[in-house]
Amino acid sequence: MTMDLNSKPLAGKKLLLLDGSRKAIEIIDEAHRLGLHVIVTDYNTPEQSPAKFAADEHFQVSTSDVAAVVELAQREGVSGILAGFSDRWLPAYAEICAEAGLPCYATVDQIKLFTDKKRYKELLHEFGVPTLRSYSVEEATSGGIPAAQFPLIIKPSDGSGSRGISIAQTQTDLEESLAVARDYSWTQDIVIERFMPGEEATVYWVFQDGECHVCLMWNRHMHDFGPDLRYRLPVAYSSPSSLLPRYLEEVAPRVVEMMKSVEITNGIMFMQGLIHDGVFHTYDIGYRVTPTQEYRIVEQLCGYNPLAMLLHFAVTGSMGVPELGRLARPRHDGFGYNVSILVRPGTVGVYQGLDAVAQLPGVLSVGTSLSEGETLPEEGWGQLRQIAVRVIGVSDTVDGMRESMTTIADLVDVKDTSGESMVIADTVPPGDLAERVL
Repeated sequence: MTMDLNSKPLAGKKLLLLDGSRKAIEIIDEAHRLGLHVIVTDYNTPEQSPAKFAADEHFQVSTSDVAAVVELAQREGVSGILAGFSDRWLPAYAEICAEAGLPCYATVDQIKLFTDKKRYKELLHEFGVPTLRSYSVEEATSGGIPAAQFPLIIKPSDGSGSRGISIAQTQTDLEESLAVARDYSWTQDIVIERFMPGEEATVYWVFQDGECHVCLMWNRHMHDFGPDLRYRLPVAYSSPSSLLPRYLEEVAPRVVEMMKSVEITNGIMFMQGLIHDGVFHTYDIGYRVTPTQEYRIVEQLCGYNPLAMLLHFAVTGSMGVPELGRLARPRHDGFGYNVSILVRPGTVGVYQGLDAVAQLPGVLSVGTSLSEGETLPEEGWGQLRQIAVRVIGVSDTVDGMRESMTTIADLVDVKDTSGESMVIADTVPPGDLAERVL
């Protein structure tokens, strides 16, 4: 590995993180591993922003107040700035970096492009990158979408974290879904796409000095639930996906051409997609870090860490892995997995089985997104915050991966304050796991 991540190669540098959420603790832990001094700011109190307790310093300066954050960065002498897991703060992050004269992996225009679902869908179409068919709100409200085109997926154009997203089976569902999407949209701009039930996958890209590399493609094993199966969330991931060879041959070259057309130079990006006739159709893009922790799989199986690269860029202006062209092998040896435990709304009383899971061979990380005593509200249905536990691991064989995933699902439970299980049961791993991986 080019960077010795355990030797604290970035010691003495300060990072300002614009995210106080519990998920951001993952970023702080990785930053500390690199030797960074981490400062967290947002407009919340520490009690509302748990990551502040994990940071070396914290402030209550709103990340949307560009001038105030720039002043904070200059006063504290930070070497770099990084946004967290939400698309919402990325434009402000790019503006803050520009005003402060600090490295930013993207321009303001690039950030705005890849946080606007309608704009990047137009770009996908322009370069022949498969995506889902779209409809206008006018077509939806006038009843102009034929019944044969249902089900549809409705989402806010400026949303993230599966907030405001639902699946409509009928015209009545569609009208209800439009109202939900608007509740989660700052711009009131809504995306309506034909939904193709079936397999899903996520592709992760890493960019360094203008070169584009696929670093991982894993299956996204989904669970459909709720009234009329309105909600869909992942319960597991597995890598490398059996879809990878076709993606690399047919889709990736078009993505590279597309990225070069908008001068993407550095950073990391995920693309989520539905599989139709064996072809990956992109429906969501994030030009940022994601809480699925794929970087742990990539480090373990490929020898480099995309999150560490992003942190390195934030404080040095370089992604820091000159051998990336050799190391970026999405067809990696071994297998990687993520088991995601879904829970219903309610108040978490106690987690069970986490210590036992952490001791299993191949397990790299066990994390929770809700603290004991914390309440997931009713409006959390269908959102990624229903994932209460994420377990990341690797295995040498498919059978070993299947056994580990099964054991994890059996061991972990989340009880509410009445002692009732909050877990939304589903089969993990899926029965066709062996066919879904290479």
